[in-house]
Amino acid sequence: MHVPVPGVIELVIKQRMGDNRMFNVIHVGNNDFPDTIPVIDYAASVLAAWTNRVMPRISNKVQLVEVTARDLGPEEGDQVVLPATNVFGADISQVEPAQVAMLVQKITALGGRARRGRLYLAGIPDAALEGEQGVIVANWLADTQLAFDSFLSDIQAIGGTSDTQMFVVSRFLGTDAGGNPIPRAQGIKTAITRLLCASSVATQRDRNRR
Repeated sequence: MHVPVPGVIELVIKQRMGDNRMFNVIHVGNNDFPDTIPVIDYAASVLAAWTNRVMPRISNKVQLVEVTARDLGPEEGDQVVLPATNVFGADISQVEPAQVAMLVQKITALGGRARRGRLYLAGIPDAALEGEQGVIVANWLADTQLAFDSFLSDIQAIGGTSDTQMFVVSRFLGTDAGGNPIPRAQGIKTAITRLLCASSVATQRDRNRR
């Protein structure tokens, strides 16, 4: 079921840690419409930003595999698959299991379930945690927050203007009595103001894309 979201590109960041596959989804677009930035430029920019900002914070057991991008406007929108070339995390110390991940909240200026989201950062070094409650060491948390602040700034600089945004996207209104999703006529997008790193880790749910 295609629910159009004009002016929005959906990007999937795919990583691997041993036999585990991890996926994070972000939505990016330009406030100038129609958008003149090619889909492949979005994919290349997100790949570079994640490589430069996020991968240095996590274990070298984690490999960045690829970034895929899809235009959510037309039903047959442009699609790109951009492989990463030998990109691994930088931390060489012991690492937490792949299921233990930092929660990164997508913060917007508006409330409501349709206007929030999250990312999961796997590959957390053992030394980044203190105690048995999954609390993240203050210095590691602060440095990782700076990395995500820079990542968001990199995304906002795509195309060389200040008009690019990262969005939370909602394409459905909920579910009907039979549990089927109720589509919107057109998806709504809400600009993200910050990617906020939580102070404790969480067990990542199954996020395999069917």
